[in-house]
Amino acid sequence: MNDLEIAYRAFIDCLNQRRWEDLGAFLPSEFTKNDQKLTLQTYAANIQAAGNLEFEIIVMTVDEKSKTLASTTFVRWKPLERVLGIEPSGKTLTFIGKYLNWFSRGKLSRMVDVIDREAIYRQLSNLEAIYTPDFDIAAWSKPEATGSSLSRHDLESFYRAYVRCLNEGTTQADLEAFFHPQLIHNGASKTVDALGNGLRDIASAIPDLVIKMTTIVIDEKAQRVAVRLEFTGTPIKSLPGIEATGVKGQWVEHATYQFRDGKTTLAWAIGNWGSYLQAVPESVRDVNLW
Repeated sequence: MNDLEIAYRAFIDCLNQRRWEDLGAFLPSEFTKNDQKLTLQTYAANIQAAGNLEFEIIVMTVDEKSKTLASTTFVRWKPLERVLGIEPSGKTLTFIGKYLNWFSRGKLSRMVDVIDREAIYRQLSNLEAIYTPDFDIAAWSKPEATGSSLSRHDLESFYRAYVRCLNEGTTQADLEAFFHPQLIHNGASKTVDALGNGLRDIASAIPDLVIKMTTIVIDEKAQRVAVRLEFTGTPIKSLPGIEATGVKGQWVEHATYQFRDGKTTLAWAIGNWGSYLQAVPESVRDVNLW
């Protein structure tokens, strides 16, 4: 376990144990979260006001060279205040969050997250709704042993080439170069052919879709890559969860990829688009929860 991972786990323990007086060991006096400047006092106040929160780390991608760490985290939250336009019911909500974290001088200096707001809204609006995570914890916590490994440079080049193919029009041959014939995508076992069909459906529904990678976290030791992607496009056809609005929009996604023998074997993404856009009222889609 390296220094970044040790520091991040200690930070999560501090939050779970509600040791607000110890936050200064992990955060500077001022930092940013989702591009909002915060002080230690403001951050602690926001967390406390949000309600009872508990974080359980599922998988981390650690980039020692760039001092960045991506975490996929299972969150349990019992809100005390109005959330996404709905009054709290006393129910504990469960969902997944994907967090990007930058370190400077041994402390967290910047945090950006994408959380499963659709799952939050569904549980708030339906007290009988039960959250079923779309992931296999065992697969991510104990990935298959790798044979041949990719270098840091090759992992980055590999993923940049994949994004370039998505923007230029992915062919089946392209996908076979990037993915194993059978993979796990968002918790579901899927063939590379099925993945290709899904990508082509999206390209047909949003023909002007452009994908921009704004952050990449490379963990050469774990053979894992985490990214933040920005999507811009105009939906002209309906897909499950995607409205054919005819209006150009922008969405964000955090994704993690596990490599084995030089190709992707696990992929897991959370975004603020797709079914989220239909499930959550427009007026509260971009509310900063805490």
